[in-house]
Amino acid sequence: MLAALDTALRSLAGRAPAAAADALRQLTATPVQELRFLACRLHTVLGRPDEAIAWLLTDERNLRLGWVDSARWASRELIETTTPHCTDEMLDRLTAVLLGYYPAGERRRQKGQPSAWGRSQYELLSAICPSRRSEAVRRRLAEWDRKFPGNVPSPPTPIQTGVVGSPISDHAARHMTDDQWHRALDKYAHPQPERFWPLRGGVHELARTLGSRAQQQPDRFTDFAFTLGPGSPAAYLCAIVEAVTPHLDADHWERLALHTHQTLGSEAAPTICRALQATPQNFTSALLPALDGYTTDPHPEQDVRHADTHGTRTDLLTAGMNATRGQAALTVAALLFHGSEHLHALTPLVTRLANDPVLAVRVCAAQAVLALMRHDPQIALDTAEQLLNHQDANVYNASTTQRLLINTLVREPSRFAAHLARALQGTGDTAELAGQSWAVATIQGCLTPDLPNSTDELNALARRGAAAVSPTTSTTTRTFSRCSTTMTPTCERTHPWPCGRYSTYFLNKPTTSSVLSSTATRSLTTSNIWPSLSTTTLAPFPLSLLMPASASFSTRAGSSATSEPIVRRTATTWSRQSSAFIGKAGRPNGSVAWTSSTGSRRQVPTG
Repeated sequence: MLAALDTALRSLAGRAPAAAADALRQLTATPVQELRFLACRLHTVLGRPDEAIAWLLTDERNLRLGWVDSARWASRELIETTTPHCTDEMLDRLTAVLLGYYPAGERRRQKGQPSAWGRSQYELLSAICPSRRSEAVRRRLAEWDRKFPGNVPSPPTPIQTGVVGSPISDHAARHMTDDQWHRALDKYAHPQPERFWPLRGGVHELARTLGSRAQQQPDRFTDFAFTLGPGSPAAYLCAIVEAVTPHLDADHWERLALHTHQTLGSEAAPTICRALQATPQNFTSALLPALDGYTTDPHPEQDVRHADTHGTRTDLLTAGMNATRGQAALTVAALLFHGSEHLHALTPLVTRLANDPVLAVRVCAAQAVLALMRHDPQIALDTAEQLLNHQDANVYNASTTQRLLINTLVREPSRFAAHLARALQGTGDTAELAGQSWAVATIQGCLTPDLPNSTDELNALARRGAAAVSPTTSTTTRTFSRCSTTMTPTCERTHPWPCGRYSTYFLNKPTTSSVLSSTATRSLTTSNIWPSLSTTTLAPFPLSLLMPASASFSTRAGSSATSEPIVRRTATTWSRQSSAFIGKAGRPNGSVAWTSSTGSRRQVPTG
């Protein structure tokens, strides 16, 4: 922005000198350094040399205006531009000030550094027009030339970007022996002298190169990993483990994982946990002590309650995923989703993690409780209640606890309704996620009398959450119209009632757009639907809530980019849900068939 403003102001000097002079008057007296920089740049091009030098000498700070890597270059440019044309009197004034100019920072010599005395004076004096330099100026410049040989004042360099690369190229890495790898890993395990350009990395960049080679030669580098001991940076061994995991059988991976755990301790936890999540079939009972230890690791000690120094706050699930105990919880979940072989050993870990005092760990443990529900529903429900019974309502503020709450509501509504009620009264994303859960509970028919039975009883945030799974955007309107066009003719031939209720919902919804209303009207008027349906008043029943309760509701209201897929997913679940949908209303049994917008035809029995 500052560069653009600089360019705009300097362009005024040639196109509108009066406007440039007016801008200069406003900038001249400011104490703000950035604005004084703009004034200096404008003085340089305005063509009033005496006025420019007079302004330069009004404040010593004006002699240090420039860029980060050339702190006086703007001041130097002004002197270089104006001294060929200024009066002798003004030149003498400038020369006298510069010959006595020694900034305070140059008067103190830094230990181990060469003296900078005279450097600033050298930069500015050398900008005076050579033909107008006095004898005193020439003698002083000759002195500084001898003190700063080769250090000619230079302009600021443009901004450069680049990738911090590995200290060893991929080409060289392909030809390195194990001994050469050991020497390279030892060398770059310690900080290297900094170099400005090109950028060169260290441990982590070299670890990526090592991992790349391990991926190409898994057997060789698996053996190489056993030669790395506790003295090597953890990044090296972890890079090999991540690279070779997909290529190893359970026995070889067990040996490598145990070696990594014994060598690195808790530093290996993220790598081993992520590897087990990707390949749960590799887990053996020999790895249970390591996983058990990760569930009691001291990291994290507490939740992030307030914004950090950068003004940001990590959400709970992300914080848990970046903590040892959180990764352990996700690993237990992956193992239980994979099968029940280690159920007896893993169940105590689920209980421990579900009662963790840190919310970030609990929201990860919710995934493990959900997995446990597949094998032992009763213990899972008891554990879920312990997990959700946290004094902080933010326990509901994660997609994992949202899915857990939905599943518990479907199984035991009366037991977990209080948790949904509490979540609906939360703030921010907590209430919004609870609104989505309430919408799913509505379609599943598991709302208890003490819960809100319509959107009018929800607060604004919860209503927005419910709306996130309701087709209201223009993108959805087009999708709805296409689905209606293809569904109606087939639907009416086999069973008109679902199609009528489907359309009547939108006719009676006050927030539905005119396009949706006309589409629904067309569905009724072009179909052989019972006349009474056109005046039926439906309870709120968003079509998109026909998704199974296990679906993940991660969208937000008003996002047209996600609305269309929701409706498409709804269309594919209509055949699965229509049976319960019709049966609850007491309509005649039969079959519902429809053609989706993708052209596939479905038919299911009802009743």
